[in-house]
Amino acid sequence: MLSTVKVKEKYFPGTNEMYKQFNDILKKFAQNYTNCHYVDLFNKLDRQEYFYADGFHPNEKGYSLIAQYIYEQIIFEKG
Repeated sequence: MLSTVKVKEKYFPGTNEMYKQFNDILKKFAQNYTNCHYVDLFNKLDRQEYFYADGFHPNEKGYSLIAQYIYEQIIFEKG
């Protein structure tokens, strides 16, 4: 289960605070299921350099980081 990612507050005021609450719910939900793992992208993609200028969509560097991090989480869970 993937968390949401941070967005630029300038364009989406208050969204990150709502996302934090939503991600807490997702994490608790994932912990209740043995075959479900929570992947925290919200804190992993913590710099604007991972997003296009719109402050919402990940750029190539952001997607690369997402893919690598999910891969690491899968390997960690299996290993």
